Amino acid sequence: MSTPLLLGRYRLLSTHVAIHLDDPEVREAVGAVIEQFKVGGEGGRRVVVVPHEGGYRGTLDGRPFFRANDARACVTYLIWRLNELVTETPIDQLIVHASVAGIDGQAMLFPGHSGAGKSTLVAGLVRAGCSYLSDELAAIPLGTKIVEPYPRSITLEQGSWEAFAELETRAIRAIDQWFIPPDRLRVGCVAPGPLPITGIVFPQASPGAETAIRVVDRAEALTRISRQAVNLVAHGAQGFHTLAGIVRDARICLEMTSGAVEPAVDAVLEAAAQDRHRGP
Repeated sequence: MSTPLLLGRYRLLSTHVAIHLDDPEVREAVGAVIEQFKVGGEGGRRVVVVPHEGGYRGTLDGRPFFRANDARACVTYLIWRLNELVTETPIDQLIVHASVAGIDGQAMLFPGHSGAGKSTLVAGLVRAGCSYLSDELAAIPLGTKIVEPYPRSITLEQGSWEAFAELETRAIRAIDQWFIPPDRLRVGCVAPGPLPITGIVFPQASPGAETAIRVVDRAEALTRISRQAVNLVAHGAQGFHTLAGIVRDARICLEMTSGAVEPAVDAVLEAAAQDRHRGP
């Protein structure tokens, strides 16, 4: 069997990957989801997607990578496995499960597990005018207190669709998910470069709940953010000291429970405004 057409070569943080596939529907969807990471050059990992038993089979460097029953599932599983590949690839940055928004030129981290509301919150903040850095992975160079943009297409689960109904015609549909390329949310929203981290908010999505905020002490914050650092063990003491410095110097350190997007966005923006008024 001949190799499918090259969709493109992409740089996902430190992961370089070439993707080959022929199916027009899958090519269009995947190409749009990761267009912002397209690069030139040669080498890197190689993903090949081919028809298989009425569905699709993906391989990575010739080894099984995923299987899918239809085109929408193929898009879902391919993007999911690429994201996993990013976290498994050695990198000289600390990777934290967190969405990241820029507010007045400073980064606010929203660390949390899957389902905490990270993507929904950052989508709401970007819609409100904040800059966008990531919806899932915060890339922090070791020994610094900055975060670099990793502007993935924002993944909105089905429970968030109503709050972003205006995006329905712009979304790339997957299994119970919308992928929203950043410029389809707001043109020019991606932060042009790294931003200093000055705030940490731990989101807790709770449908129907009133928005409530509490201050988190530094010991608790360090414990919680460490649990979300996917490569902390690999970086050992240097990784831990990086997180400790960020937590120590954060001007905002909060937990926020919320059942709706707009009140959560308002609460974050209000916390940032209060911090500005306090001055240096």
